[in-house]
Amino acid sequence: MPEGGGPLGLDAETLLMAGGFVLVFALVVVFMTFSFTPMLVYICVLGGVLPAAIALLFGAIEWHREKQLKEFAALLGRYRRVRMDDLAAKSGKTSVETERLLTRALQLKYVDGVVDRATGEFVLAGAEKEQVFVERCPHCGGIVNRWAFPEERFPCPYCDVAVDVPSAASNASMGAH
Repeated sequence: MPEGGGPLGLDAETLLMAGGFVLVFALVVVFMTFSFTPMLVYICVLGGVLPAAIALLFGAIEWHREKQLKEFAALLGRYRRVRMDDLAAKSGKTSVETERLLTRALQLKYVDGVVDRATGEFVLAGAEKEQVFVERCPHCGGIVNRWAFPEERFPCPYCDVAVDVPSAASNASMGAH
């Protein structure tokens, strides 16, 4: 059973289906017994229609939340690595809201990855194996100490010149010599 964030940990589809099922049958009973026993109508409304309407309401709310999470996970899937501040800006949320969304998306397995607290970046699972550690700037010799992907460019924090990260193939050939 898929885990969701609604009541009892149910996902949106389960809440919507259960609420709709109970509502339909409660209304059938209400309309069939309306003329015979009005007391049964009150019981069905309180015991069937009202809880079904609440389940439908929670299902609609959870469906909206799941939709947001799936859109957020799709945004994350476009990047191998992204700074949390940039992610918050791109998603239009605060950094706290973004971190909550990320935590929930990771829990529900909409996306797989890790948050590197040292750099404040989210890295997709599998992408961390591709990274290369850049210790010094090749232009000014400044200590960069940064993980980067092969063939990525980033500015040196000291001389502001673009640092080109070598590809994995050229790293292997450099290590062989």
